[in-house]
Amino acid sequence: MLRFTRMAPVGGQTILVTGAAGAVGNYAVQMARNGGATVIGTVSSDEKAARAHEEGVSHIINYKTEDVVARVKEITDGKGVDRVVEVELGGNMKTTAKILKTGAVIASYASMAEPVAPFPFYGVLANSPTLHIIGCFTMPGRLSSSKA
Repeated sequence: MLRFTRMAPVGGQTILVTGAAGAVGNYAVQMARNGGATVIGTVSSDEKAARAHEEGVSHIINYKTEDVVARVKEITDGKGVDRVVEVELGGNMKTTAKILKTGAVIASYASMAEPVAPFPFYGVLANSPTLHIIGCFTMPGRLSSSKA
């Protein structure tokens, strides 16, 4: 069964990938899909929706024209998601807090538009999620350009 750094297998889980058509989002979609997860992806345009669909996103949400919370609840029959792969933690945390299953995992690798990531503590506490901040340059086993 496919495993991911610091995380258990994803088979049978529902994973939200924000920015699903971007470079990192695309890799997250492929890994989640190949691991047996149902993938929900957010995008900002029809062109990006088509790209995400080609990569295997099961459900696509255009966050500019759709209510992300309502759509995730619709897709998951109100249960929420098991995991979130997050490209904009600060800007999306209020939304993310409303769509998590109990014990969910949030893995964030960026927060450029809103670099300070405030979150509704008690809203998040209710679901007891785990938050992983992923720094690609500090991951164990990464390739190094230095000579040994």
